[in-house]
Amino acid sequence: MISVSYSLRGDAEAVYKAGNNKKMLEMAKGWAKQANEWFPHFSNEAVYAGLLYKTGEKQKAIKLMEKASKDPILKNALEMQKLIIANVAQMKKGEAPKYLWNTK
Repeated sequence: MISVSYSLRGDAEAVYKAGNNKKMLEMAKGWAKQANEWFPHFSNEAVYAGLLYKTGEKQKAIKLMEKASKDPILKNALEMQKLIIANVAQMKKGEAPKYLWNTK
């Protein structure tokens, strides 16, 4: 299920980056939630958090992005961790992050 989870995450992230179509964002939010349920991982959490934010669930999004920033895997990926921590600060300022977990 890991590969399916990553595929769902990738598709959900593409919708996040594509804009603000509420119907598409809601659909992508469901994909990201499913991806995270199948394979809890900081990248899945970050994408789900971004979609929560864009669909108006801002406090839930901030909490999930904070959780993603504390994933033990990030001890070996400090640049990604810094990005996710910066995303938390951006969300708290009322801004949707451009990049959710990587800058690609």
